[in-house]
Amino acid sequence: MAKWAQERKIHTKYNVGYFENAGLGGVARTEILKGDTMVKVPLSQLITLSGVREKLPFKEWPGILEYEPLLFWILLESSNPESEFKPYLDSYPTDFSTHPFFWGDDVWPYCQGTGLHEITLMYRNAVKQSFDRLSETIAEKYPNLFPPGYFTIEKYSWAFVIVLSRTWSISLEGQTQRDIAFAPIAEFLNHDYTAGSGSVVGDYFMVNATRDYAVGDQVFDSYGPKSNFELLSVYGFLLPDNPIKAMSLHFSFKENNLVHSIVEPLLRNQDPKYQVIVIRENHIPVELLRAFRLSVMEFSELDHVNKVLAGKGITLKNELRAYRAAIKAVSSVLDLFPSTEEEDLALGQSGTLTFNQQNALYLRIGERRIAQNVVMVIARLWENILLEGQLPGEVLVD
Repeated sequence: MAKWAQERKIHTKYNVGYFENAGLGGVARTEILKGDTMVKVPLSQLITLSGVREKLPFKEWPGILEYEPLLFWILLESSNPESEFKPYLDSYPTDFSTHPFFWGDDVWPYCQGTGLHEITLMYRNAVKQSFDRLSETIAEKYPNLFPPGYFTIEKYSWAFVIVLSRTWSISLEGQTQRDIAFAPIAEFLNHDYTAGSGSVVGDYFMVNATRDYAVGDQVFDSYGPKSNFELLSVYGFLLPDNPIKAMSLHFSFKENNLVHSIVEPLLRNQDPKYQVIVIRENHIPVELLRAFRLSVMEFSELDHVNKVLAGKGITLKNELRAYRAAIKAVSSVLDLFPSTEEEDLALGQSGTLTFNQQNALYLRIGERRIAQNVVMVIARLWENILLEGQLPGEVLVD
């Protein structure tokens, strides 16, 4: 692997090692100082979605998954003993049993209420549909692409998790849209939120150090400010001490409501992703309150819609209705949890759970705490309005 990287002018200050419960990661080969470039991959060595699309001999894809060409490419190159990428692809783990995509039915009860099972089923269904369509449209038309029996749903699922957990979204010069890319060797670094993120600088993809590392230390990059739900559902791990304490709620307007039909396009224009609202522990849920201020608006209040879009309260009555609706929505999430925190903590300390069950339970404990905290924050906001006689950013007008 080291020789393969050297031939491609991929420069690193670390070797690849194995870490318990974390898999492969980077080990400092030499002293690394804050600001040093830890890995530098020429852009010519990135394996991008756009590049793979151009190289593969077929152009039509079912389009069920955006990155189908990358999945197909991984299986093509992995099945070819003469592939120039064989040393690189052989370094991929073959066991993803700790990733929710491969969890068994014995795990799901422990994360009931978090939505993890639902999003995993969505992934699985999309992968199955993609595989079936590719089998019909490409694999059958090109029967000599793979060794007999190689193109299977099991291998296709493995390739999916590889792409899901090991690619970056990058911007390359001359492209109008962001691309999806593998950055060989760089992708072996494990996650630390305080570490540097990979980025394109000139003709290279780089990761710089945000602190000093001694020889033998594990070195990290950052996957971004990811919550434990995001880390577990995408990468297959979570962090007990994760500083990003956040969860996502799903919001929608009523189709047959006249006021909603007026305000929904305005909110969508300002925030195309408004239907997924992120709430954070000990943070004012600005997006959540904005959505519910709009959803409880009366026709007579539409003159103030721009204020609401700007995150401001408009009347005491609207604010009360919005706070009540927001608390009700978050409380409905809490109602999905089948147990109390005390019960979950006792279960977690029982010593009877598998590694996956422990992760599922830890996720549920964290999500419950976030939801409970946000209910408390909204209640405190209402208390402040009553005590101060003032809406957020505005003098009380009603």
